[in-house]
Amino acid sequence: MRSLVERSQAGGPAILAGYGLTPEGIKSFIEATGVREVHFGSSVREGRSGLGRLDEDVLRSLAELVHGME
Repeated sequence: MRSLVERSQAGGPAILAGYGLTPEGIKSFIEATGVREVHFGSSVREGRSGLGRLDEDVLRSLAELVHGME
């Protein structure tokens, strides 16, 4: 992933990381890969269900964490 991110910085498309990301592991993932854009699915939903409602508390704390890393 880091290699893709580095190659994209020379004018290629942005790398959007997703699938399997969790709020608990996102900080170390970003630090290890340098990725700047992420997508979350069920890990930010109530009950971690793909059909659950978005969990506003999880989203809020995740946004604060990610924005604090900029």
